[in-house]
Amino acid sequence: MGEVFVVTGAASGIGAAVARKLRQRGDTVIGVDLAEPASGVVDEHVHMNQADLASIDAAVAGLPSGVAGLVNSAGVPPAERFPPAEVLRINFYGLREFTRRYLPEISRGGAIVNLSSAAGMGWMQNAELLGEALAIEDLDAVDEFVTRRGIHNEGMGNLAAYPISKQLLIAWTASAFPVWQETGVRMNALAPSAVATPILDDFLAAFGEVAAKRMQAIGASTPDDVAKVALILLDPDYDWINGATIPLERGTKSYGGLAELGLAG
Repeated sequence: MGEVFVVTGAASGIGAAVARKLRQRGDTVIGVDLAEPASGVVDEHVHMNQADLASIDAAVAGLPSGVAGLVNSAGVPPAERFPPAEVLRINFYGLREFTRRYLPEISRGGAIVNLSSAAGMGWMQNAELLGEALAIEDLDAVDEFVTRRGIHNEGMGNLAAYPISKQLLIAWTASAFPVWQETGVRMNALAPSAVATPILDDFLAAFGEVAAKRMQAIGASTPDDVAKVALILLDPDYDWINGATIPLERGTKSYGGLAELGLAG
């Protein structure tokens, strides 16, 4: 008999791929999403708007206790239809609040997997801004922060909302040790580069020619490629992996770092 898992963003993309793989091996999946997943993707759907605390609280109240794990895949791309503050609220602040509220219902020995991005891997170079952003506890304060800091949706720089949201997620994931000490629940993240989902064009439009050339050089992963690694991080046999972010970009980030240091062969 399988375990029970909660997957946010299960209606499409990586979340749907994770849900399908869990169900294929005999687990029960509760999908949490604004949209209802297609038939057969999840066993149960719970509606949630990840930008709204009342919706988050209602979703938590409708979810069971004693689950084996949580996959946080819900998120939005850098696109005109999502203002910068909304990108931050959905991709990080709402995700963090949902996870905090639901954490007591995850069984000891369980795991959380956060879907970050290769766009967030340079988080240590943005520490001053991230420190201020991590201290924000009120979702209503995000708009003021965005305006004061001049955060926008263009490109991949350290003032662009999407990279910031994923930097925040990686930095917060790195704080998993005290969470594990208190609850016995591990938390890790995945940082894929381009993934062939319906919103890939949004990323290419926002990130520009450099991102397009990089994708041409290394290709785009599939949602299943990412889902396979998510299942590894959910596996209790890998209990010494905690607070880590696993890059899924074929080594381009690390090789680029070597090149900057003059060490690339």
